[in-house]
Amino acid sequence: MKYLLGRVLLACGIAATGMAHAATGLDEHNFVETGDVLADVISNSGVAFSTMALWTAAEARPAVRTAAFKLTPDPAVREFDIPCPDGGHASGTIRDADRSGDLSRRDRFATVFEDCRVDGQAMSGQGEFVVSGHRYEGVVELTELDFHFEGLGSDRLRWTGNARVSLRSDLHRGTDVYTIRYKDLSVKSGEHDMRWNFTFDLVHPPIGEQVAALNGSLTVDGMHLKLRQDDRFAMRGDGIPRSGLLSATDDHGARLEIEAGRWRYAYRLYMPGNNGVLPDSSSQSQPHGRR
Repeated sequence: MKYLLGRVLLACGIAATGMAHAATGLDEHNFVETGDVLADVISNSGVAFSTMALWTAAEARPAVRTAAFKLTPDPAVREFDIPCPDGGHASGTIRDADRSGDLSRRDRFATVFEDCRVDGQAMSGQGEFVVSGHRYEGVVELTELDFHFEGLGSDRLRWTGNARVSLRSDLHRGTDVYTIRYKDLSVKSGEHDMRWNFTFDLVHPPIGEQVAALNGSLTVDGMHLKLRQDDRFAMRGDGIPRSGLLSATDDHGARLEIEAGRWRYAYRLYMPGNNGVLPDSSSQSQPHGRR
């Protein structure tokens, strides 16, 4: 149970930047800003899972395992306090539904983040998850977690609502497959409002690059975009993709392609009716890490 806690505490730490209040559709005036918002979602999704790996490493250290948990009068309830990688801490409670000491259905983890600093961002707010399913199929461990958030995030982004996280771990090969499903998650970025209704999939092999995909929809300040992963993202060690292609289509049929490159993203806008290979407008992001 402790090992899994380290993998999922920050499972939904996806970040994005705000954009100027958007029109209801894509055009040559807003497609670059829109691309920057989506590029941040893509890049920081990978960072979130890298963060979970840090928590996992900390949980594996015997000294941390011994110090992190406190006894309570109720043996089914334990309190924990875990330092964050760059300062601050996360604290909360674990309710062991069947008092087995192992991960099992209906176990509940509630967490409060207090100035929890990860990769230059300070997280605060509350979140909890309930184990809705846990079983083994041969050498594969399957886990499903139902999350609820209340004002969780950083100054750049806060979210409130629900998500489901599924984890599939091949204990023999060491490959982990994560799937996060957002359903009408309310997201606040400064004065800008978003709604997330997409699925994020990540394959994390023991050796080599992570591979990720986003599919579903996203609403930014009233602009509804349908997301389609045309080519899966190959993620570098810092969580930023070096290749891959995502398309975002508005309700009028305008399409924005976001292609990951080694140093930056390329943006290509196709207005309604343009089904060819030449875009109506094109641009690119700032080099990674400079936006």
